[in-house]
Amino acid sequence: MIGDRRRDVLAVIIPAYNEERAIAEVVRSVPPTLTVDDQTFRTVVIVVEDCSRDATYQNALDAGAIVIRHFINSGAGAATRTGFSYVLKNAERLGVAYVATIDADGQHSSGDLLHLLREAVATKADMLVGNRLHEGNKADMPRHRTLGNRGLSLISRGLFGITTEDTQSGLRMVTIDALPAISRFTIDRYGFCSEILWRARQKNLTVVEVPIGVKYSEETLGKGQSNWGVFDLVTDLITLRLIG
Repeated sequence: MIGDRRRDVLAVIIPAYNEERAIAEVVRSVPPTLTVDDQTFRTVVIVVEDCSRDATYQNALDAGAIVIRHFINSGAGAATRTGFSYVLKNAERLGVAYVATIDADGQHSSGDLLHLLREAVATKADMLVGNRLHEGNKADMPRHRTLGNRGLSLISRGLFGITTEDTQSGLRMVTIDALPAISRFTIDRYGFCSEILWRARQKNLTVVEVPIGVKYSEETLGKGQSNWGVFDLVTDLITLRLIG
């Protein structure tokens, strides 16, 4: 737990790999402040650039983010872990109250950060997960993406007893006090999304889902998980279940 300094900062972590076209807009879309009831939270945007082969690093820096650079491509999970580590080391200095993650490809609306923050303040939940798998997104989320994400959520439920509907959502929020309990996950690739929820379950953290919007472009869809990527994800989850 951090000290008694005023906590009024939402730290927004964006893992990024080869996202030169989208990253600046995503960074700039995060409002400098968010107000819930009578409390105003300042935002700090932290991009973890995972050894991209393009201008992601410079574009994120120019957009005003704090940028941490990986010199070896390590995966989305590893990049998120780096972001969590940075926040934990600097939480007291910054005055962090909540930590959010958001995808670098622009599929999430930064306006949904406010929706999660409102729910966090109202419910006092330890962790919030943005749920894309609802009727309101039916026209915006391709059917194969919906079916794929539902399938992975079913696998996560079978292996770990996770009841969260959208286990693969990248838009999440956690309190700074709960962050240490979920930050020591081991999967470096996309399976970390399910592992974090399992770690939260092991620590009896309160997890609340919040409906969010989603938007896909041709470029975003082109970067989706390949069949081998899904195979690797499921393999990582099975391995974790066996040895974790």
